[in-house]
Amino acid sequence: MKKSILACFLMLLFLSGVAFAEFEFNQRGDNQTDSLGYYYGITGGLFPTGATPNGDNATGGTFRYLLDDPDWGAYPLNQWNKDDWFPENAGLALTLKYGDTVIYDNNGIEDGSGAGLYDYSNSPNYFPLLYRGYCMVNNFDWIYATYFKLENETTFDTIIGYFDPTAATDQNDPSITYQFDPNSPSIGYHMSIWTAYKDMPETSPESWLPTVPSFTGDAFDSLLYHGTFSVSETGVNRVFPSGMQRAPDPIWRLVYKLDWPITLPAGVYFFSHNAVVLKEVIFGQCSTGIMLFPSEALSLSDSLEGCAAGVKNHGQYVKCVSKVTGNAVSEGIITGAEKGTIQSCAAQSSVGKK
Repeated sequence: MKKSILACFLMLLFLSGVAFAEFEFNQRGDNQTDSLGYYYGITGGLFPTGATPNGDNATGGTFRYLLDDPDWGAYPLNQWNKDDWFPENAGLALTLKYGDTVIYDNNGIEDGSGAGLYDYSNSPNYFPLLYRGYCMVNNFDWIYATYFKLENETTFDTIIGYFDPTAATDQNDPSITYQFDPNSPSIGYHMSIWTAYKDMPETSPESWLPTVPSFTGDAFDSLLYHGTFSVSETGVNRVFPSGMQRAPDPIWRLVYKLDWPITLPAGVYFFSHNAVVLKEVIFGQCSTGIMLFPSEALSLSDSLEGCAAGVKNHGQYVKCVSKVTGNAVSEGIITGAEKGTIQSCAAQSSVGKK
């Protein structure tokens, strides 16, 4: 019997305190670094469940944004806000698959049917699908989430979002560019799905918002449901009007392959994918080079440092580190090779030696 993801979610709340603490609101930009470049979500131009709503807020709108960095200016913090795009924008490009079967697609990128939607070589003044949405949850802390509708109960095991890693130009110095490297060891990825509610049920057309004002989805979140992220080029390009004299930008895919399939009931949802700035695990004076989500890195570093408290000898210390790292491997936080790196640091440490 299939289990609804929502039916399992309350249990996961009790098991995932660290996950929900990962992107807590603190009303400041967590990193504010330009050096890693910027991650921009690509939008889709197909409407599998009808063209209302679409990106134009006059139809109810499909784009919502959430931020936790006051340096963006006069945007409301820590609440979902509506953003007005174009009628041609369905929302962030999203593909859901179950096995090899595509079960939701608002973009046509995977089968090539939508490739022409991103070619504006002959449209000099209007190019709605070339616009992108900034999505970095802990770097200038801003994400987009966009509307999608499932008309039937839907089971899937693969979620695909799409992004543009093209270098961005410094606003103050055009000679400086910042290139986003999709395979950087300092970058991780995150996906979320929220349930939705009608924020103005008395109006027509209907207007929807994500139910929970949080960077963590209440219907699905990659922090809670184990899987594997991968990135690759799609072979589809964003093609600019010839007058702009700009080379085509390759569209990349971000794939989250779940360890087991999940099922969502029929209904309205909001989807987001975003890049995460990772943090190195600090262990004494040892540079581990192990990059994790910030809360995981901090938790593991604290646990490792705790091994030094009150140890009677070096062997006891190394044994404690082995236990901590063994648990981290079992929980999928680090790999066996990374455990070996930390163990080597502990072996070379002077803790417990007389």
